[in-house]
Amino acid sequence: MGKKKKKKRPIRVAPDAPKQASSPSAPSTRWWIWLALPALAVGVYANSLSFEFVWDDWPLIVEDYAIKSFSYLHEFLLHDFFHNRESDLAYGYYRPVVKLSYVFDYALWNDNPLGFHLTNVSLHAMATVLVFALVRRLSSRFWVAAISGVLFAVHPIHSENVAWVAGRTDVLAFVPVIASMLCHLSAGNGTSRGSGAYWLYGVAGGLFALALLAKEMAAVLIPWVVIIEWIWRNQSWRVVARRTAPYLVVIGLYFIWRFTVIDVGLPLIPADVGAGAIVASAPMTLARYLLWLIFPVGQSAYVHNPYVTGPADIRFWAGVVAVGALIAVLVRKRHSHPTIVAAGGLLLTSFIPLLNFVRVAGPEDMGAVMAERFCYFPSLWCVVLVVLLLDRGRLEIGNPRTAAIAVGGVAVAISLVLSIATVRRNRVWQSDETLYRETLKQVPTAPLILSNLAKHYIREKQWSQADQLLRRAEKQYPKAVLILRARILWLVAQKQFAEAIPLQLSISEQTKKGQAVAQNNLAYLLRQNGEMDRSRAIIDQLIESGQAYSDVYVNLAEAERARGRTDSALDAYQRALSLRPDAFSIANALGSLAMKSGDLDRAEAVFREQLRFHGKNPGLLNNLALLYKKKGNLEQALAHFASALEHQPDHPGTRLNYANTLRQSGDLARAKQQYREVIRLAPSSPQAKVAQSALKGR
Repeated sequence: MGKKKKKKRPIRVAPDAPKQASSPSAPSTRWWIWLALPALAVGVYANSLSFEFVWDDWPLIVEDYAIKSFSYLHEFLLHDFFHNRESDLAYGYYRPVVKLSYVFDYALWNDNPLGFHLTNVSLHAMATVLVFALVRRLSSRFWVAAISGVLFAVHPIHSENVAWVAGRTDVLAFVPVIASMLCHLSAGNGTSRGSGAYWLYGVAGGLFALALLAKEMAAVLIPWVVIIEWIWRNQSWRVVARRTAPYLVVIGLYFIWRFTVIDVGLPLIPADVGAGAIVASAPMTLARYLLWLIFPVGQSAYVHNPYVTGPADIRFWAGVVAVGALIAVLVRKRHSHPTIVAAGGLLLTSFIPLLNFVRVAGPEDMGAVMAERFCYFPSLWCVVLVVLLLDRGRLEIGNPRTAAIAVGGVAVAISLVLSIATVRRNRVWQSDETLYRETLKQVPTAPLILSNLAKHYIREKQWSQADQLLRRAEKQYPKAVLILRARILWLVAQKQFAEAIPLQLSISEQTKKGQAVAQNNLAYLLRQNGEMDRSRAIIDQLIESGQAYSDVYVNLAEAERARGRTDSALDAYQRALSLRPDAFSIANALGSLAMKSGDLDRAEAVFREQLRFHGKNPGLLNNLALLYKKKGNLEQALAHFASALEHQPDHPGTRLNYANTLRQSGDLARAKQQYREVIRLAPSSPQAKVAQSALKGR
């Protein structure tokens, strides 16, 4: 007897289920969409290319030595995203891919923010194209995919992700997630068979792993695959389980690596917040996110979302009603409109990581932490759901021509409104001052924003504005560490070290994670105030306890240098540089002191080593030139002065050094030319006076 053939599971096709896309090559017949969508994405964010570094860009990029060299790649794999930052906040973020992107940007652009912003805009353009490709794969209607791509490209909820350099985390995770889903769909739709299908699943798993290393939010790919296979593609649970298995293996390996091998934990929930408050706050938080996506108004970089206290809190019921209504509609339509129900389910599952069941790190005054940049993943399915509803409305209009005009008009109007809103929202992120001032209009009592704006004023030497803002903040938060740190910076800038010491003592009493940093800062203030013995005692204690880091040895070197102990100072600088080999400020101090003390070979070794990290730094090139001049090698000195001026042609000090060296070498004509250039560049500067004297022959 022959074997009985197993019956195939019948495929149920719902009334609005999309037909199978004709072929993978079908979309290429409308080639213009592949150019129009990224051009649109770039266009609405083009104004962000001229923006400065703001907010977390400072600690993550400008002030982080690790992203300025490929020598520290191991740190990204082994540590928390913010491990170099002085903070008691347990961030619990693990994002080595994001750090790696900063390294590449810095290698190409140094500290020019234009290049970093260009990367953000390019990533968003890439994400937009992938959104079109994914929806085109899922739907047989070209215009559904095209309008989804357009709305995704211009939605203002993405402004924080794209216009802010540090906001790229979600975009960097989103791109490989969507690429992974495209590979998954290609492997499972019959276009690839046998070893080809397994190969595609392997690529999809690898892309998923890459996404997880960019941001934890990538974990939503797993429920997305389940919903698409089960509801959208009507597969059996056995098929769903088999096709989801590779991603479960990947996330399992990720958990083992992160939580067992390197032990990078999750953010801590505040002690006074219980599980009940988190659960009660989830519906309202979800409702606020949905409202942002549908009506993107009132956006803020710092969102106050106090925890719901319980059923007596009206916000609890408002959230339950809003979310419950959406779920009820989806359940009711599960048989008649499966694609719409699937899109709704994908949208809701996208918010699971954002509801603080797994704590999202943030200051405690934010409550149940929210941020508009978290909406990058959910926005995909929000725009798809909107477009599917428009498509459903089109089918219910009798006249096809009228339906096309009506739906097309609505889509164009929505896109235009969103584009204008995005361009306007981008401007908030153009500088620290605009960001913090605009944010304070919405949250005028946020200590983090107040302190950040004060620090900005201090960096810009706007002393009175910083003092006025800090006085306002100190009345509201007299003991807040953030405000105390900003006030100390202001006092140090005014050389009021005695007044800063008691504030730093208060910080030391409150600080846990940053205790070594707090103590080192205290030692610095004591030294500047002339209390050398107390300062040295703190430094020695940090070294003996094994808590010393690079800046502790810098502090020690400065103390030894002030006492005239050159050899001890040189040794301390050398130890500091060994811990941070690419730190130009430390190398500059070490090399300059060595050159001053006559140890020219040591100075040359230090400066030449820095060329590996800072080969275009004009200060480094100028110092090397001065060193060669001191050694009598005028040819090398002139070459390095010329190189320094290529990178900073308007620096009068370097140009004066160049002119003096030309005169010493006997090239009087070129020397006179350089003296005149010094006078032209800075006519009232001390260098100009020296140049005038040189031209007069004195």
